[in-house]
Amino acid sequence: MSRRRRTTAKGSKKTYPTTPPTKDNGDPTYEGAEARPEDSVAEPVQLDASDSTVDAINRIPPEILMIIFEDSLERRCRYEYAEDKYSHFYYNQYYYHHGYVMENDGGTVIPWMYPVTDPFHFMTISAVCRYWRMVALDTPVLWNNVSPANVAPDGPRTYSDLKKAASAAVTYLRSASQHPDPPVVKQRTRAARKKFASAALAYLKRAGQHPVNLVVDQPGQAIDVKELLSFLDPDILPRLREIHCHYLPPCSLDSIFKFPAPILESLHLGPVTHTGVFYIPRGEIYAQRKPLFDGVTPRLRYLSLAYMEDAVPKLHAPSLTHLHLHHCSLAFRLSSLANDLASDLLKDFPELTDLSLSNVRFSRGHPTRPEVHFGKLRRFTLHGMHGSDDIRSIMNYLSIPSNASVLLRDCTPLTPELVQGSEGLKDYFARQSWTRISVCKYPQRLTLERPTPYISVIGTDDHVGVAFDWSRGPIDNRYSLRTPIPLQGVHECWIMEIAGTSVALCVPELRGMLKDMAGLRTLVVCPWNARTVLASLKAPSNETGSDTNTPRICPILTEVRVIARKPHHVSANTLRALHALRRSRALERVVVCYLHPGAEAQDPGRGSTLQTGGVEYVHLKELAEMELPPVCKTEEHAFWPKWRSHADTVFGG
Repeated sequence: MSRRRRTTAKGSKKTYPTTPPTKDNGDPTYEGAEARPEDSVAEPVQLDASDSTVDAINRIPPEILMIIFEDSLERRCRYEYAEDKYSHFYYNQYYYHHGYVMENDGGTVIPWMYPVTDPFHFMTISAVCRYWRMVALDTPVLWNNVSPANVAPDGPRTYSDLKKAASAAVTYLRSASQHPDPPVVKQRTRAARKKFASAALAYLKRAGQHPVNLVVDQPGQAIDVKELLSFLDPDILPRLREIHCHYLPPCSLDSIFKFPAPILESLHLGPVTHTGVFYIPRGEIYAQRKPLFDGVTPRLRYLSLAYMEDAVPKLHAPSLTHLHLHHCSLAFRLSSLANDLASDLLKDFPELTDLSLSNVRFSRGHPTRPEVHFGKLRRFTLHGMHGSDDIRSIMNYLSIPSNASVLLRDCTPLTPELVQGSEGLKDYFARQSWTRISVCKYPQRLTLERPTPYISVIGTDDHVGVAFDWSRGPIDNRYSLRTPIPLQGVHECWIMEIAGTSVALCVPELRGMLKDMAGLRTLVVCPWNARTVLASLKAPSNETGSDTNTPRICPILTEVRVIARKPHHVSANTLRALHALRRSRALERVVVCYLHPGAEAQDPGRGSTLQTGGVEYVHLKELAEMELPPVCKTEEHAFWPKWRSHADTVFGG
């Protein structure tokens, strides 16, 4: 342990009196000290060491304080459902604490959630007191992220401003991050930009030999990314591990990223505007383009490109496994005159395991056979696809392997016509042996200002899963739940429904679905739709009255479960219907699973079973959900959203 780490709180109060830098008028500032390396004689600030809060924190051993500082890197804020007013769909994405939703941005966020802070965050931590500063400067991982766009043009300059900021840093470590307001864009002078670049350079040098990250997710206030990269030392550029640039200057990308990046793992690029315009030499096609980073990105695994309608960068990335395209174009080439679009990029990455397409367009023709093949793809996401033709064309153009899971989120609900017109979709559904299915009735979605009834469907087996919305458009004046998933092998079915929704699930459509589940053994329902589902297990009277040999619906059903928040939410009429079903079917189990027992006197599930009715009560410690295969439980990041079960949607809030 270094000598300065052994300094006590008491010692720091009495031994290290310092005076912060001052302006000519005597007002302290840290504008000049922000670039001062850790061995500087003058500290950037002096706080009142007699403050009791700082005193208490000074008694924390440096090893523990270092852990607290490192933990602050993991602080994230979650934007709850932010509505895109143009598409009427909802996005549930993660932003780091400086992020904010841009109008009609569609949820483009920092990918794969790595630690990001602006340079002044830990500069403020290091200004609380000398003890904090010494520990912070001995924690290199605090200094390996730089985000120039998040630095205010003026910044806190006075001693009193910085003292307030340092005091707030103590509170920050004890509470969740706050969402700051979007900063006001104000350009700095060239001299100020150079000063910031020098500060950023000193800041990154404190990271030692640790990999460094660069984030530009707001309009440039301090310095643009091209100018900043030109200021950085040659020994720092090869240590770039993660780059997120959502705002790029209007110039060719290979003129910005013209250095080798041997350890680069994650890259997100988006243009300066949402027009997707870059400077591309006239007549240059994808094959002729110079690769970014001089073609040296051997460890690049994560790539996200946004708003690149007319041109995409070329990369040599043999290890790329995750690719996300947002507001880009795919093209079925009819001639050599076709635009240079993202379809060229897809063919360059044979090692892809995760592919996410968000709000992409498919232009130039309607393919009937796959042109791009992915041998190792395990997860495929379509997000925000509002055109049936685009969905149909993409599923025909891309060859999705049988062992890949498919997630369609916030897309136009599938219809029988759409599936039949897409050989890719039809083949994908038909190739699987689906064993579990969950359907959930959500509130109606607005499509072209008209309500469209639909259900959410999740189908799985032990290896893959698929999730999509299915239109409940009327067929012969009746709603239909006949989804494209083959139901013959399904042995577990969950029928969830948000209470009080319009156009609720009805007996005829449920019966039409359940009649195809000859192998169903387990049926899971809600308290408010249980009686409707149980009624659908009975053949209509006009069938039973004329033919006693009518096959029983779900003939080998052995278990019925009702999931409720509290046991008394299951009505007496529902309990009687469950009891009658058990007697008529000789069921092995009829179970009421509940999350909250309520008053102890009303808790019937203390390991007991009701004697009159044979209903078993089970008090759940956590919400029961339909089992998902491991491939659907992959690491959660912004561009491969976590699969959410219907039970969690209905009961989890």
